[in-house]
Amino acid sequence: MVARPLSKQTAEGIAPAADAARSAVARARSDNAAGWHAKARPALLMRELAGAVDQIVIDLWKASGIEGASLLAVGGYGRGELSPFSDIDLLILLDDTTSVAEIEGPLSGLVTGLWDSGLDAGHSLRTLADCAAQARADLTVATSLLEARMLVGDSATLAALQRVWRQTIDCHDFSEAKLLEMRQRHIRFQDSPYSLEPNIKESPVGFETYRSSAGWPQHMGWVEAGVNLPMPALLPSTRPASSASRSRPCTPFAHTCTLWQGDVRTASSLTYRAQSPRAWATSRSPPSGAVRS
Repeated sequence: MVARPLSKQTAEGIAPAADAARSAVARARSDNAAGWHAKARPALLMRELAGAVDQIVIDLWKASGIEGASLLAVGGYGRGELSPFSDIDLLILLDDTTSVAEIEGPLSGLVTGLWDSGLDAGHSLRTLADCAAQARADLTVATSLLEARMLVGDSATLAALQRVWRQTIDCHDFSEAKLLEMRQRHIRFQDSPYSLEPNIKESPVGFETYRSSAGWPQHMGWVEAGVNLPMPALLPSTRPASSASRSRPCTPFAHTCTLWQGDVRTASSLTYRAQSPRAWATSRSPPSGAVRS
């Protein structure tokens, strides 16, 4: 759905909230960047940034005056993980008694406030029936809904969405489709052009692989429940992490986020130009005699 142009009343109502949101986004990103430069734990930094963005989005939602709908975070944002300058995906879930026409004006205010704040936000507007139909037809939608998290609304609505997902999606078909998707991604990003300048998000050792193989089976509780999925090799190891591994930063996350602190905010390729600075940026103790190139 494309939001309609703002009326003068809506624009005047959202402007103060958008100004406050812009300042809040700048502060959140500054604090997050300081954490990366200090080599804090990536998982903690991503959770903290997601939490800060949660409050900004909720404040804009309230200022827009949308009623008769719930607001959910989906995708990576739904997992509560945000890297520097990550986009955010939102689902506006309509109540049974609310029509699209009723919220078009307030929704325009919300979208405008999000963009004015500096957040790269995408949104979808659906009913529960729409969610079921689109999840059945599109693996990307099915995955993003699996990771939905309520921002504004009640737990019963989220439970209803999760119930619809389980009634719509067969877990074995879904896992086979995710396995195929991952293999296709690896074929593409393991090709020769990426051998010396790897894509550290999409390659076989990138963090997108971990999200696909570990994130959604754990999210669904399939690991704990012992669900017999068709690709056991994808499931995360149940061995406890050693104290040494827990103390080290997650390399793909750390490299990508330090890339995003550099020249190109959304870069995921470790180019020749970036390799030496990133090695120094993510090293806790540079090798003896090492000289910056």
